[in-house]
Amino acid sequence: MPSVEVFFSVFKEFLPFITAGGAVISASGLIPRIGPGRAVWIALRSRFAFKPVPESLRSVEIKLLKSRIADNDFGQGYLVITGEKGVGKTCLLNTVTSKTAGVIKVEAQPGHTQDTIIKNTLMELTRIKLDFIPPFDSARRVIFWFRIFTLGRYPIIVINATERKVGEEYAGLTGAVRTLVDDYKLRVVVDGSPNSLDESLLRTTRQSVVDIKPMTKEMIWQIEQLQDLFKYVKEAGLDDVVFAVLGGIPVGYEELWRNAKIDLQEGQEARKVIGVHLCAEISAAIKIVKDSKTKTNDMEKIIELFDKEMKWILSDTLTVKKLQRPTPDKVFREVEQDGIPVLIPASNSIGIVLQHSLKKKPSLNELEEMVRSKV
Repeated sequence: MPSVEVFFSVFKEFLPFITAGGAVISASGLIPRIGPGRAVWIALRSRFAFKPVPESLRSVEIKLLKSRIADNDFGQGYLVITGEKGVGKTCLLNTVTSKTAGVIKVEAQPGHTQDTIIKNTLMELTRIKLDFIPPFDSARRVIFWFRIFTLGRYPIIVINATERKVGEEYAGLTGAVRTLVDDYKLRVVVDGSPNSLDESLLRTTRQSVVDIKPMTKEMIWQIEQLQDLFKYVKEAGLDDVVFAVLGGIPVGYEELWRNAKIDLQEGQEARKVIGVHLCAEISAAIKIVKDSKTKTNDMEKIIELFDKEMKWILSDTLTVKKLQRPTPDKVFREVEQDGIPVLIPASNSIGIVLQHSLKKKPSLNELEEMVRSKV
């Protein structure tokens, strides 16, 4: 909790604004159309919110993003935080924006139109939740008063683009972000995995993209809330196999702990309990690869192009051979390596399946052998 000294230092900053505007009542959010009151409320709420739990361990990325978000405005630009699903983007952004005044969070779901995203954002900014009351003018008043109160800063809008399923359309983020930046001068940050972001959002020349990479094994092993799990992993001698299957994606370890926690704490053999989960991960990856071949006639040919030594496919090869990936693609994702666009397995478990051409679930002993062989 913030100290009394901190509270009064901030309150002192707010006092002239509150008294001059006569907006103490509206600071509670009960009268959202009053610009001064809502501006005070969103600043106070963000400033005094509890720290996120858990906090991100990515010190380099935290420093980078804090410096970018600290800018008074982004000009005509916007920030995109992308990376694999479950890599920790949202945790990172929660850590970066903690104690920052004026942070508004919005969700953009697949199929949401540009107008829907804009309206939802401005409704969240103003707290006008009634469809028959347009939030547009009220949003401009809130922004105006927020800028006066914060010496020229604009509110920060964090838009979380949720994952698409097969057959779902991309959210209309490109046009929505442009409007929120150009017409309302908001500082916009988009949080989404490659499968949730339309390529057009990343090709406007206004974007600043930060690609969040998977964690190293050393970073994963430092995650505080997973220390109990890692004691069992070490006891079972499965450190290398667990990381080989789950990689640097924190959410995979959280799922393992949820599924195995009760059995482990009840005294069941750690090697058996954890091994069952790891083999199930490989089995699920086998199914993903198999199912992908039914979604486009080209997928089987694309998989055949996978270089087991380099562990990639040159993206240009698909263009030359006129092969089409499914969308969303659950088997491969595109990255740059040494400046060259390549397709790599979408997860460590899928990488194991492709590397060893697996058709059926392996035993734990077989999985360990695969990891040791590093074919």
